[in-house]
Amino acid sequence: MNKVSTIMIFLILFSFCVGAEKLPEKVTVIGKVVDKKTNKPIKASLMIAGMTAVTTDTSGNYSIKLRPGTYKFEAKSKGYISAAREITLEEGKVVRVKFLLFPAPSEGRVSREQQQAELTKKRIEETEVYRIGPEDVLEVFVFGYDEFSRDVTVRADGKVAYPLVGEIDACGLTPDILADSIKARLSLYLKEPLVSVIVKKETSKNIYILGEVRSPGKYYMGSKELGIMECIGFAGGYTGTAELTKVSVVRGEKIIPVDLSNVLKGNLNENINLKPGDRVYLPRKPERSLVQIARDVYTILMPIAAV
Repeated sequence: MNKVSTIMIFLILFSFCVGAEKLPEKVTVIGKVVDKKTNKPIKASLMIAGMTAVTTDTSGNYSIKLRPGTYKFEAKSKGYISAAREITLEEGKVVRVKFLLFPAPSEGRVSREQQQAELTKKRIEETEVYRIGPEDVLEVFVFGYDEFSRDVTVRADGKVAYPLVGEIDACGLTPDILADSIKARLSLYLKEPLVSVIVKKETSKNIYILGEVRSPGKYYMGSKELGIMECIGFAGGYTGTAELTKVSVVRGEKIIPVDLSNVLKGNLNENINLKPGDRVYLPRKPERSLVQIARDVYTILMPIAAV
């Protein structure tokens, strides 16, 4: 190859490199995991979005490179209570993060930290079996790709819209199954993406209390089964003008009549459990005519006049 050809190839490659868009440099995160009480190093795993990102060496040190963005780190080690931190990484900086882990209490002794850890574990387990519904707000996290990590809301038709993926069915799925579906589609564009889906706001478990209550509106009922009287309590209770014998529960296309006066008399069979999406309507008592009012007054005053 002559010198002229070599120079031309060099110039072409140089022009390409100069014109190419500069990708953001990865940020180096270094740190250490130690025992809170003894300050001794711990062999631990650093988790991001529930997946192991890096493990510490025998001295408790770790190092990892990530694109700029905000990440949720969690340090875990057997025999210790895990610790989590949210860290924002900026281009061109080295970030140092130290994790201090508390030893897990011995059997038979339950500390506040252990109670909190058990509560967190229980919430995670509940999330894993949770079925996504309309209007739920989901946090989709793609490890290493901050531009694809975002919050999405499930539409009324049960679908979510996501970059590159397009529209995808979410209603009725668990967060893990939806994460797998998103991962499968993203794999067409990204190399082995790690995807996590968390239910950020469970708005699909709402009920509506309407009509003659003190604060009519939409209320979140949670995952527990609640009777109609308990749910009316969310709205401040019924008013004095409510017709308790003709309450209606609208469930889809079905209308369920309820007589709340029987519930007040102790008949708990009428205190039916509500389901997400139910609409409870308490009608207003019919207006009484002047003749009816006069008859009631006459009935009250006659015994007094006779005395």
